[in-house]
Amino acid sequence: MGSSNGWEGIATLIQAVGTIVALAGLAATVLFTRRGQRLDLQRVTEEAQRAERSNAAAEAAAERSERAASLTIDTLGRIADAVESIALKPANGSTLYAEAAPLGVKWSLNHFQGDTYILTNVGGVIAIQVDVSADESMIGPQNVTGGPDLAPDEAITFMAARTFTTADSTITVTWTTNADGDRDVWRYPLPARPPR
Repeated sequence: MGSSNGWEGIATLIQAVGTIVALAGLAATVLFTRRGQRLDLQRVTEEAQRAERSNAAAEAAAERSERAASLTIDTLGRIADAVESIALKPANGSTLYAEAAPLGVKWSLNHFQGDTYILTNVGGVIAIQVDVSADESMIGPQNVTGGPDLAPDEAITFMAARTFTTADSTITVTWTTNADGDRDVWRYPLPARPPR
């Protein structure tokens, strides 16, 4: 019976070693599974963030297109008004002529330096209470210097910048030509900035 006790001890030892190896394998499986799940979660999160950024960019592009169409409509309206005023002028013989109307407030918007732009009254009339604004998706206009009243050839400068999510880069200028008059509106896209 002494040899059967020896075999039983060896069998017990083999079972204990087998159990330890099985538990170690199970622990390794759990660790690898958790690591894989964390990597999968991280990858899914990154893909969701990329999709969200792409969606925001697409929405901003659609908004820019819509605003550009609106600017085009404003421009076409001004062209139609000009053509109509020319058509209503009396003709001298067979020649159509238009009398030069006093030049009102006209604007020029140009890049100045860095993120600074310059808005100049290139017309022949004083612009009173000039206000410059932009869509909330843009940075600025801020640090406005000059004005609020601009005589012919006077200018104001301001800082403005587009962002990744800028939906509309239109600068809107409002003013009046007399203190109690209606406010006029001029819209123009923020000029391109030279590369940095």
